[in-house]
Amino acid sequence: MMDEERGFNENEVLPYNTEAEQTVLGAIMIDPSLITTAAAKLKPDSFYVQMHKDIFETLLDMFNASRPMEPLLILDELRNRGVFKEEDEKDYLLTMAQTASSVSNISYYVNIIEEKSALRNILKTCSEVSALCYKGGVKASDILDEAERRIYNITRGRQNVDLENLRDVVENEADRISELVTDTTGKFEPVKTGISSYDNIIGGMNKSDLIILAARPGMGKTALALNIAYNVAMSPRYNPKKSVVFFSLEMSSAQLAQRIISSACMIDHGVLQRGALSEDEWRLLVEFQKERLFGTRFLISDDSMASITDMKAKIRRVENVGLVVVDYLQLMGGNNPDRVREISEITRSFKIMAKEFDIPILLLSQLSRAISKRDDKTPQLSDLRDSGSIEQDADLVMFIDRPDASNPDAKRKNEADLYIQKNRHGQTGRLTLAWDGKHTTFRAIDTTIDE
Repeated sequence: MMDEERGFNENEVLPYNTEAEQTVLGAIMIDPSLITTAAAKLKPDSFYVQMHKDIFETLLDMFNASRPMEPLLILDELRNRGVFKEEDEKDYLLTMAQTASSVSNISYYVNIIEEKSALRNILKTCSEVSALCYKGGVKASDILDEAERRIYNITRGRQNVDLENLRDVVENEADRISELVTDTTGKFEPVKTGISSYDNIIGGMNKSDLIILAARPGMGKTALALNIAYNVAMSPRYNPKKSVVFFSLEMSSAQLAQRIISSACMIDHGVLQRGALSEDEWRLLVEFQKERLFGTRFLISDDSMASITDMKAKIRRVENVGLVVVDYLQLMGGNNPDRVREISEITRSFKIMAKEFDIPILLLSQLSRAISKRDDKTPQLSDLRDSGSIEQDADLVMFIDRPDASNPDAKRKNEADLYIQKNRHGQTGRLTLAWDGKHTTFRAIDTTIDE
């Protein structure tokens, strides 16, 4: 039953349910152990009636302090907090307890309160976003970002993961291992990058992992990400048939296509930019279009304003996604004056996304300028720009550094070091790759890792 209370406009009614709120509070007073059921989904602000908010907050505080939660002690605490001032209000607690005395399933009423609370929050968000639209002087993109952030916060607040019994988890894992032994589809295998030394030593990219690929400008992080994405999409050479989604916030889809053509057809990237292809190069390009791309699912979005919500919506429309690439982290957001906190929220959201879709996400990142001031240009985890949470949320962090890119006199030419600085699943160290700048391609040249 919805009680009538005026909403944001005079003729609107806010959704709430007094009886459900009274029932949950009364049930807790009868059986204090039920507060764990309520607290799993509700907060004091989930209640609409102010007195109910205060009562639930008091019950939570008493529970967290391991204090006895007998009715008279609850009443005394409420009076100490100024929630109850009149003697008659003792009857209100008794009424709630009597209302809940016949309740057998508190979860039903908890869900009602949670639902009404979410609806109120949505209404509030819509009203405030609407006010921004009428205000004037605010960009539509900024309003959309704010609306997205608030809706995301409501969604995140409703997420609840139940505890699992170890026995059930072990049983499920035993079933998975049994299926893995006989599986011939490769669905349990990590996603192979196509860089043989990386795949042989690290094992590939694990599902649900957030992988950070970071470098200074000009080191080739986009090129390496494209190489990996193309290799994954070119099934079945490296992986069972998978779709790859590449979100480019900086480069256009045409620029990405040029790099892929250059790498796949071994045509000089400069030649492609000028359009000065020879007859043989045209033949290679036509063959690439007709033969090698047949059946390949390499999907590109070059929307520079794409948000995490946009990305999730697009990924949901793609079948059998094997890898998502985002180029790059620091181009996202930017409206929050607390940039560190904003980046922290973004990286955490990507980790949640990886788990939700059960796919690896390759997230490109810049390094801070501090590295350019050091004599030793070897990238460190502390060089990740804007936030330490990048390192915390990532399952694997790797850096690219090309000695001859920062020092033309370097003895090592056309080589790149791939530093695995963090790996939740195993080995760290340095891999050496060959760099072909004309064709924007990285290749493995060493099968060992330098620790």
